[in-house]
Amino acid sequence: MQLDVILRTHDGGSVHNYAPRIVDVEKSEIIRRCVSSLTFALVGVPHRLTILDDHSSLSTQGFLASCGPVVITGPGNNASLLDAIQLAGASTADFVYLIEDDYLHAANSIKEMLAFANLGLSNGLPSIAIHPYDDSNNYKDGRVSSCTVVPGRERHWRNNIYTTATLMAEPWLFKEPEWGALARDYGDEVHEGNTINRIWQSKCPLYTPMPSLAVHLNENEPPLFDWRSLWKEYDNEYLCVG
Repeated sequence: MQLDVILRTHDGGSVHNYAPRIVDVEKSEIIRRCVSSLTFALVGVPHRLTILDDHSSLSTQGFLASCGPVVITGPGNNASLLDAIQLAGASTADFVYLIEDDYLHAANSIKEMLAFANLGLSNGLPSIAIHPYDDSNNYKDGRVSSCTVVPGRERHWRNNIYTTATLMAEPWLFKEPEWGALARDYGDEVHEGNTINRIWQSKCPLYTPMPSLAVHLNENEPPLFDWRSLWKEYDNEYLCVG
């Protein structure tokens, strides 16, 4: 199974400045640890990695160049997302992993995601998408929704109705108009909830691992996932593995 990985990076800040991250470090350090974890998780997986960088510092760009080919994109989240979904929609791979730069990956994450995707397709699902992060917001009062839980190879998975712009899916899904709407007009009025998350309710099922296979280093801690130990594994490593 061939995988295209499209990574978006920017060390100048975040589009979400309303709350502190669960790690209080510079964005450049988050990128180095998260990208290192991603490349380790890709070892042994047939893949092609493309890095779309939105004018990061020269030191960050130098690090990224050791990981894979870097294309300067942007400026801005919307411009880089538009470039990413155009690449994703044109992919000839079996799956595309569209990934943002602040997701820290477990070593087995990519293999587990692909294994579950293959399991779903082999059991009759016409299509499948995967969001690797079991967000704690899924379980807060007023936001808990019913879901189906199914077994995978090493963990259970729940169907879900919410993803950020980080997910693994078949290329055709990135051609859906909801993606274009998100990339063109993302902001206070246009967001994932009223664009791409409509896809998972009508066109393609979305699944999330329980517990997480990656952690989004924003303000939410995932349940039952030792992300602190994973974070420490990449302390001062900053190594990409081809």
